[in-house]
Amino acid sequence: MWTLELVDIVDRDDKVIEIKPRDQIWADEITRTSACFVVDKEGSVLIAQRDATKKSAPNIWSVAVAETVQAWENYLDAIIRGAFEEIQLSVTHKDLVPTKKKFSENNNTFRQTYFIVCTDEQKISLIPKEWEVQAIQWVSPVELKEMIQKNRSLYSKSLPKALDYREKYNEDIIAVLEAKNTQ
Repeated sequence: MWTLELVDIVDRDDKVIEIKPRDQIWADEITRTSACFVVDKEGSVLIAQRDATKKSAPNIWSVAVAETVQAWENYLDAIIRGAFEEIQLSVTHKDLVPTKKKFSENNNTFRQTYFIVCTDEQKISLIPKEWEVQAIQWVSPVELKEMIQKNRSLYSKSLPKALDYREKYNEDIIAVLEAKNTQ
């Protein structure tokens, strides 16, 4: 079933200036995206292979969840929605560790990246959504770096950056994990 996806067009200050259908956005118009790096208590990261039918970066391995922020939605709501839509991962705002929002000149987007610490129970229930994700894989950060070095063309440009973020935000990730373990 096809639905019309409306997206906020924003200015350089990330303020909404217009709402447009996603398929009518011009390359010079600025949009918003949310991405999520899913990690587990062992330190592995979840990567996802984009579906072959995707217009942008088909078959490319990337962060586990990436979403265009829809009209009237914020970055946090987009990633919570996307986590469930793309891999059947139910999370709340308390499960997410945000990084600093950045502007990408290459994609003309503001991007907010988050980390989710996935429990063992959540790990076994992950299911890639058809037409969104064709495969998911848990790998250690070391394995992922080696995989990217062996065949860079199979991986998104954002994956190495996400690994750097993981090191930078490791204390925050550990705090979320500890909070989950006490629940």
